[in-house]
Order: sequence, then C-alpha cells, then structure tokens
Amino acid sequence: MPFTERAFRDALGRFATGIVVVTAKPGSVALGLTVNSFNSVSLQPPLVLFSLAKRILSFAAWQSVEHYAINVLTERQEKLSARFATALTDKWRGIETVITDQGVPIIRDALVSFICAEPVRIDGGDHQIMIGRVINICKLSAADQPLIFYRGRYRKLDPEPCEVDPEGLMIFQGW
Repeated sequence: MPFTERAFRDALGRFATGIVVVTAKPGSVALGLTVNSFNSVSLQPPLVLFSLAKRILSFAAWQSVEHYAINVLTERQEKLSARFATALTDKWRGIETVITDQGVPIIRDALVSFICAEPVRIDGGDHQIMIGRVINICKLSAADQPLIFYRGRYRKLDPEPCEVDPEGLMIFQGW
C-alpha cells in the first residue's frame, strides 16, 4: 500500500529518540547541528553513527570533517537543541565549550560526549550516514536524564520509574 512522505515521517515519530548535537571545527568556523539519528554500530572497534541531511547549508563543510563530537543532551537543554536545529543563527553565542586535543568543541553541560575520528561516509538517500570511530568519551555533566524526542515534541523520562528489590528483581511502581 503506498504512503505519503508525511505518513512515513509521522510513523517514524512514534519511535522515541535521544537528542544529540554533533560538533566539529574543520577550519576556522565551528560547526554544530542537532540530530536524533544517532546510534551505536559496534563495540569492537567502538563505532557510532549519525545521519546528516544533504540539504543543510553546512553540508559541504561537513565533508572536510575528520574529527567530531557527538554531545548527548540533557533534559535541561531543549533550547540548545532548538538553537542548533535552526539554520542561519549564531549557534555558538554564549555556549560553554571545552576544546579537545583534536580541536573539536564539545558542549560543557552535555550528558556525555563521544569524540570520533576517521568518519566513513555512506550515501543514504537524502542523507549521508557518518560512521565514526570513538577515540574518547567525555562525561562532563552530573545530570542523569537525557533529552527525549517523541511524536514531534520533547519529552521527559520519569525520574524513578522502578526500584530493585533485594533479590535483584525490578518492581514497577503502580503494579
């Protein structure tokens, strides 16, 4: 049965995702964009991926990137996510960063940041899939709740959805 692009997008929105901001600095200009297409690929070697829309204005600049960071956002960083998802704005104004040995800016208050190298670029239709080797992990935030996106909106996890009994079994609240 055929379906529209909108129906496909709405169906994909039924899958909850975390939000990351991918950052790099291939030259004198820092790059950053919000994505929710991040996931692990392999533990040995440590590989992760994200998808880069070919239509974004910075797509050509991303082609020269050899090192980048994937910054997992906390639930307090909705505005930051929106800022890095918007084209033609001063995304970096007022953002505290730490610069890695590779010259990559990482977001100071991120839940965790994965520093990646040697991206493999694969055609993925209207996106390019970037697979990177994780060379370092930086945990800079003490926060423990990620920013979640589901059905077109930011969501929050329950702070304590379950507890563990003395025998190691999970007890779900309300059951």
